[in-house]
Amino acid sequence: MGIMQKKEHIDFWVETALRDWEVANDLFQSGKYMYCLFFAHLTVEKLLKAHWLKDTGESAPPKVHSLTVLHEKIGFRLPAHLEAELPIITAWNLEARYQDYKDRFYKTCTPEYAAAKLKIVNELKECLIKGLQ
Repeated sequence: MGIMQKKEHIDFWVETALRDWEVANDLFQSGKYMYCLFFAHLTVEKLLKAHWLKDTGESAPPKVHSLTVLHEKIGFRLPAHLEAELPIITAWNLEARYQDYKDRFYKTCTPEYAAAKLKIVNELKECLIKGLQ
C-alpha cells in the first residue's frame, strides 16, 4: 500500500469515528443511553483500527470488535487508566448480543453512567487522535 493510499485509509477510519462520536452525543441528548454507548464503542474501535493501519503494512484492519485485542496489536500505548476502560467499552458492542444481555445493559445505562463514560471515551478519543498525528 502506498503512503497516500495508507493515509486515505487512516483518514477514512478517523472520519467515520468522528461521525459515530457525533451520533453518540446526539443519542445521549435524546436520552437513548444504551445506543449512545454503542456508538461510543464504535468511535474507539475505529480509531484503534486507524492506529492498526498506521502501524502495519496491511490494507485492512482485522474484523474484530474487542478493543483490548486491537490495542494489543498496535504500537501506540494508552495511559493505564484508559487502557483499563477498554474491556468495559468493548461490552457496549451490541451487534451480536442476546436480548437478555441488552435488557440488563439497558438498566445499567442511566444518564449518570452514560455521561461519566462519555467523558472517558472523549479522553480516549482525544488521546488516540493525538497519537495518529
